[in-house]
Amino acid sequence: MEPNLTILVQAFNFFLVYLLLKYLLFKPAVQYLKNEEREKKYIEDGISEQQNLLEQKIETKNQTWKKYQGYFKKHNPETRPTFFTLEEMEKEPEILELSQDDIDRFSEKMQKALIERVGRVRQ
Repeated sequence: MEPNLTILVQAFNFFLVYLLLKYLLFKPAVQYLKNEEREKKYIEDGISEQQNLLEQKIETKNQTWKKYQGYFKKHNPETRPTFFTLEEMEKEPEILELSQDDIDRFSEKMQKALIERVGRVRQ
């Protein structure tokens, strides 16, 4: 069997195209993909570091919050309620010591406010 010249030319062309593709197309493409992968890994590492830092800050904040809650529970002064029922005021008249003038002024203000609101509702 005698080798045909066209087969040798085709083989030479094939290897020439292979070398051109390898060095001109595939090598830069592979390098680009490696760079992209490296950047992606760098970004993922940065994100995981930030998540860990955030979790540590949240834990520190929660510990500080619990510490302050304990401190304020321990050092919170006893306070009396601001609003009292009529029964409590009748039992302890010193709770609310108002003069008659104060009561009259308060009732006038309340009456004006109620009249104004009822007027708005009617409109």
